[in-house]
Amino acid sequence: MERCPKCKSTKFCKEGIAKGKQRFKRLQFSFYHIGKPEKLKRDALILYLEGLGFRSIARFLKVSHVTAFN
Repeated sequence: MERCPKCKSTKFCKEGIAKGKQRFKRLQFSFYHIGKPEKLKRDALILYLEGLGFRSIARFLKVSHVTAFN
């Protein structure tokens, strides 16, 4: 889990994305990884190559069908 680089707290509030990096309120620091974990993406791709549809993949991975499509 991400931590504040200044106080090491795990409790912070998101304030949008700027130049592909997640921004947080109060202290302006960024994390470079945005989106779903690589394992989830890899699993979705494998299921797609096995012939499953996007909605089936989404149900199996417990994500939205839009996420499975992307």
